[in-house]
Amino acid sequence: MLQRGAAWLHARRHGKLSETVLYQRVGATEPTALLATRCRTVTDQVAEDQILVSGQTMDWIFRTEDFESALGPFPEPRDTITASGVIFQVAGIGGEQAWRFSDEYDNAIRVHTVRL
Repeated sequence: MLQRGAAWLHARRHGKLSETVLYQRVGATEPTALLATRCRTVTDQVAEDQILVSGQTMDWIFRTEDFESALGPFPEPRDTITASGVIFQVAGIGGEQAWRFSDEYDNAIRVHTVRL
């Protein structure tokens, strides 16, 4: 029952909140158009001099099935996402890898990026 509910919520998010972005793999000649939901993430990190530094990144949520069928393996650092003419680069943020599943049922993936 919870799995069906999570799938339903992801379908609503995808249908109502997504925009078309261009996802380009490092070394690819052409980008792939996909629907993704834009998410802002704020991270706090302690710098070497023990000062708390806050940074803002942009995360993107893709349906797992869309991403895998269009692009194959999961995101890699240095891939790019272009939205509304702005380019974002996939990157591990705050000690996390560049992406993670957005729920325990793997309905969608959340990709971390920084603006170029």
